[in-house]
Amino acid sequence: MNIAIVEDHQLVLDGFSRLLTSEGYKVIAGFIDFHSALAQLPKTPADICIVDISLPDGNGINLVKQLSAKMPNCQFIMVSMYDYNPYISDALAAGVAGYLSKRVAAATLIDAIESVANGDNYLSADIQNKLEISSQQRPTQLTSLTEREFEAFICFARGFNPKQVASQLDMMPKTAHVHRANIMQKLKLRNQFSMLKIALEAGLISCNEIAMS
Repeated sequence: MNIAIVEDHQLVLDGFSRLLTSEGYKVIAGFIDFHSALAQLPKTPADICIVDISLPDGNGINLVKQLSAKMPNCQFIMVSMYDYNPYISDALAAGVAGYLSKRVAAATLIDAIESVANGDNYLSADIQNKLEISSQQRPTQLTSLTEREFEAFICFARGFNPKQVASQLDMMPKTAHVHRANIMQKLKLRNQFSMLKIALEAGLISCNEIAMS
């Protein structure tokens, strides 16, 4: 079985490659950015492609949408630190066959590949738990946000600037600026750091998800 990997952290990419090779899979390609993967992956005979959501020059969900049209026989597994509902739902809507949290990826990746190869979908246990949390179970102060604003809130809370948020959520930077203004107005916040405080206290993100400038 031919496997391709799109992962912006070289150490993680190498780790996945070693794991898969040790289990008898053939890793035929590895990419660390959106545009290289989009240009080169359709030229490969990949059966399964493992994709990270967060890429330096684009969004992994958008990448899957575009590659699916060019690679109808390839199945996609999303592996990401983003384990909250808007991202999971968007990835599933884009057509991924599997979604794993990076926290458990090393332990579940082989099971995910086997399930997807057999025509089944695969969600790691922690992702299944996240899907059971409805929007009504958000912290009370966040219920006023739209789904798109909530997605942007998570990104801003992690320390992303509007340009980075736009890249992650596949929107224009101007739209990201508007979302930030709306979020701060609705939540009566004075600065972006307040979003981080709310997100951490609510358990929406963890400290290791905070972007370093």
